[in-house]
Amino acid sequence: MKVRTFIAATLLGLLSLGHASAKNLSINDLPSEEVRTLTQQAYIFSYPLIMNYATMYKQAINQHAPEYVGGFGHFRHYGFATSENKDIVSPNNDTPYSWAWVDLRAEPWILVMPPVDSERYYASQWDDMWGFVLDSPGSVMDGDKGGIYLIAPANWLGTVPAGVKRVIRSESLFAGTLTRTGANGLDDLTQVKAIQAGYQLMPLHRYLQQPAPAFAPPVKWLPFVQGDEKTPEAFKYVNLMLAYTLPDARDKTVLAAMAKLGIAAGKPWDTATLSAATRSAMQEGIHDALETMTAKMKNVRSSALFNTRENLQTDYIDRMIGVYVGIFGNYASQATYFTWHKDTDGHQINTANGNYKLTFKRGETPPADYFWSITIYTMPERFLVPNVLHRYSIGSRSPQLKTNMDGSIDIYISQQAPVKELESNWLPAPDGEPYIIMRVYGPGESVMNGGYEPPPIVRLK
Repeated sequence: MKVRTFIAATLLGLLSLGHASAKNLSINDLPSEEVRTLTQQAYIFSYPLIMNYATMYKQAINQHAPEYVGGFGHFRHYGFATSENKDIVSPNNDTPYSWAWVDLRAEPWILVMPPVDSERYYASQWDDMWGFVLDSPGSVMDGDKGGIYLIAPANWLGTVPAGVKRVIRSESLFAGTLTRTGANGLDDLTQVKAIQAGYQLMPLHRYLQQPAPAFAPPVKWLPFVQGDEKTPEAFKYVNLMLAYTLPDARDKTVLAAMAKLGIAAGKPWDTATLSAATRSAMQEGIHDALETMTAKMKNVRSSALFNTRENLQTDYIDRMIGVYVGIFGNYASQATYFTWHKDTDGHQINTANGNYKLTFKRGETPPADYFWSITIYTMPERFLVPNVLHRYSIGSRSPQLKTNMDGSIDIYISQQAPVKELESNWLPAPDGEPYIIMRVYGPGESVMNGGYEPPPIVRLK
């Protein structure tokens, strides 16, 4: 039985249990098994809210965080990611990032995208707090001419100003962007910075040169504590953020089930009021959710993870996986991801005790309108691997990459550098089980439709 089918059936069944008296029960009155099952489903559903809040808090709210971008409505621009970057998991080393968040409670915001040269990849991907991809203006969707876009709540009924290319609608009243600007090596960073300076955000009233609307009331932000995300404490962030989301009819069933646990918009959440049995059952439910996610991760394509509401619908588990493996991951038409976990012998890849190689045969590198790259991360953190070369990825734009006489390309994956003549094709790996991703930017048709298969990884004897 498919996971999502199981989830839906379970929720419907639980809703029917004691429905008449549910309003008179506290979470501590519920049977432990029911608490455990409800918590599992609540955690899968709300995980994106938790992790997006964690990201937004350090980037837009906590002025003391090193990741702080300057508050809402401000871009912060970066160069190439390194092993020092800890903003998000699985950062790429291909497209320098520009981060920003907007508060949509008082009014929509205007995004201005500058023009770029025709060969350059760029995309301003916007996600809501649910992890849905809202839109990704840029080279793939719009070409290289730039444009003006309006970011608004899903229920906004205002007049779209002249000159706006399209409206980007959000199911939450806070939304964020990870804007990516392709760079052709270190020598190109000056041009990248010039493009980044052209990304603009402004509230709608300023764009229209009108008086500002009334300010939205201040939010009683909760400091995010690292580690809370894997405990019942996580639901205090859920209750906070649910108050700033726009309910969708498709989520009605799961929201009603969550309410039995006291998880609801704006409702106080205090784990100190939980009995020992209830807290234990909730922790077990969170464990079950993470186990369910881990099992599903083994058999899911990246194109199913970073997606729109229209495509994901109520596939909460895939939505959760997307946020877990790479929050703000690229929409499939922008970039397709491939991962390796096992070698050709069926063993888990582990660079603590082995060296590996993958080989692209002549003409079998992934079809891409822009470029492809392979990046390795540490586990379980999923951060870039520190190394003496400061080389975090390798791919079609790597100037040192050498091609064999027969047109094939070997890439060596190991902790220690191979012999000198092979170092040009070496991708430094961590001490242990790595997380390996290949990104294909502007993926060709065979990549998009699943026809392309990347080469296997072979352990060297």
